[in-house]
This record gives sequence, structure tokens and C-alpha cells, in this order.
Amino acid sequence: MPDPRFEPATPFTDQDINDIQKHLGRELPEDYRRFVKEFGGAFIGGEIEGPKRTSILGLFEADEYKGPSSLIMTYADLCRAGSFPFADCEFGNPYILNAADEVYYIDYTNGNSSPFKVAGSFRDFISHIVIEEESEG
Repeated sequence: MPDPRFEPATPFTDQDINDIQKHLGRELPEDYRRFVKEFGGAFIGGEIEGPKRTSILGLFEADEYKGPSSLIMTYADLCRAGSFPFADCEFGNPYILNAADEVYYIDYTNGNSSPFKVAGSFRDFISHIVIEEESEG
């Protein structure tokens, strides 16, 4: 059954996932792989509930990990540390899966890098996404 919180994009192929894993030098968690094979780089436009509520615009699409301007190059310092940028907020701040597959949000406000843990797993992260219904006026 489709999840109404996500506006699906082109699903990732097995080759897309294998290419990303090869660049990262590690396997991505199964729950993330299943999600992107179904929804791709889904548009979300919601928030993550938690101690610190953050916005989420959507997950990155497979083609954003390819070519010279790819996300892996843009976030090379994070990727070298075993982290994987997989989504961002409306301000362009990324959500990452760290080497332990925990989800962190990296707030780059005012030129400072302030990471904080959002969820213990990708599945947990997805369960905390909420979409506020717009009221009809």
C-alpha cells in the first residue's frame, strides 16, 4: 500500500545502489535500500518529530550520486568518515546515515556544523516523519 507521506520519484535500481555502495566503501542498510527501490528520491515536504523538530524536503534521487557534481563529491568529508547523505531540509542541510547507520541532521547555520542524532535507524527516521495537513480556508 502506498504511503501518502511520500511523493515517489524514479525508483533506484540495484545498479544504482551498488554504485553508491562502491563509492562509499560500505553497504547501505536494508531498510534504506528497500525504501529507495520503492519510492526513489521521494519528495516529502514535512517534518521529523523528535526532541528537536526539523524539516525535511525529500530524499536525494539516484542521479544526484552520479557525475562530477554528485552528492558524494559535495559531501566528500562526510563520505570519507563512512557517512552517507541521503536527504535534506528546505535550507539544504543534510540528513546522513553514519557508519553505524544512525540518522543525523547536520545544521550548517551561520557557517557552523552542528550535527545531532535524529533516529537510531532509517526505519525509525521514516516513522518520525509527519506531514501537516493544510487547512482549507
